[in-house]
Amino acid sequence: MHFQTVLRHIQFNCLFVVQCCNATSVKFHLKQSVACVFGLVHTYTSEVVEGMKVECSMEKLKLSDQDCKLIETAKEVIEKHFLEDWHHIAVACRGKSGAVYVSVNMDTYVGSMAVCAEPIAIGQATLAEDLPFDTIVAVRKPRARAEDQSLKVVSPCGKCREMIADYASGACVIISDEGNLSKVKVSELLPFKYTSNKTKSQRHG
Repeated sequence: MHFQTVLRHIQFNCLFVVQCCNATSVKFHLKQSVACVFGLVHTYTSEVVEGMKVECSMEKLKLSDQDCKLIETAKEVIEKHFLEDWHHIAVACRGKSGAVYVSVNMDTYVGSMAVCAEPIAIGQATLAEDLPFDTIVAVRKPRARAEDQSLKVVSPCGKCREMIADYASGACVIISDEGNLSKVKVSELLPFKYTSNKTKSQRHG
């Protein structure tokens, strides 16, 4: 289905609604027309997406035994400290010395005050003067009502990617691609990163 076809259907339905002579009829046919238009747009976009070939040039690195242990550490932390609506994600961060720093996300009643787990772990590595860190991973435990209770590796949010790149521009992030675990450079997750004339990125490597 071509986009022009969708537009013709929209025009036809709009004209049909305008020609209706009473309010009840207009209301009914307007609902039908809106449903029809949304259906057509959904069909068109689905066809476009299916016809697209998505290629990913991201270089995915194989996990080492240390990386697997890092994942297990994060899982142990969230299993121990999980609290519904408060702590759902744990992070394990391996510093340049090999030491591991762990944390959980800190939710709050005031949503804007909530803190991701990554900055807390990075802060610990900073206090230990163990920067730039080497590898970081986040693991999420589902809510109690979820059918699937398995712990899963999750990617950092956009703001956390910025912080990871600021404090360890060469660090690796462990990710899950449809259940397949690997690690990638943070620069792969955050291409064309914003920088300024400050020396933060140079100071932390």
